[in-house]
Amino acid sequence: MKSYPRSAAQIAANRLNGRKSRGPVTPQGKRNSSANSLRHGLYAVSPVIKGESPAAFARLLADLHATYSPSGAAEQLCVYHIAAAQWKLLRATQIEVELINREIDQLTTVNPSPSLRPALALEALQSRPLNLAALRDIHSALEVTIERHLRHLFARQALCPAHAVAGNDPSNSINQYHLLETQLVPDAA
Repeated sequence: MKSYPRSAAQIAANRLNGRKSRGPVTPQGKRNSSANSLRHGLYAVSPVIKGESPAAFARLLADLHATYSPSGAAEQLCVYHIAAAQWKLLRATQIEVELINREIDQLTTVNPSPSLRPALALEALQSRPLNLAALRDIHSALEVTIERHLRHLFARQALCPAHAVAGNDPSNSINQYHLLETQLVPDAA
C-alpha cells in the first residue's frame, strides 16, 4: 500500500476536527461513558454497577477482611478479588432468577398450567443471547475465581504463623455467600 503526502487542507481539516470533541469533560459525563459497553455487569471492572449498593459491597469486603485477616497488599488484593467475584456471583444468580420469573409472568398471560410454566420458561430462555447456559458458565468461572484466590490467600497465610488464630475458619465465608444476596439491593437511604 502506497502512502501519499497529505495536503495542507487535509492537515488543517484534521486539526479542526480534532478540536471539536475530546470526549466527556464533566465527572458525570465520564461516569456515563465509562458504562457505555455495559450489558449485564458480570465482567465489569468495578464490582458495583448502577442500581447496586456500594455500601453493601463495602460491608461484604469488610466482612471478608474480618474473616481472613489479610496482611500485606497481596493478601488484601486476594480478599478484594474474592469479594468482587462473590458480588458478581450474586448478581448472576439474581439475573437468572429475574429472567425465569419474567418469562413465567409472560406465560401466565397465555395461561398454561402452573406446574408447566417453569419448564416452558426455561425452554424459552435457552434461545436467548444471554441464556441460562451462558449464566451457568459465568457462574462456574466466578466460582473458580473465588477458589483460586482462596487457595492463593491460604498458601500465603500458611507461610505466616501469625495467621494461625484459633477459631478463625475462613472456609465459612465461601460457603455462605448465598446469604449475602440481599446486599445487591440498594440501601434504602
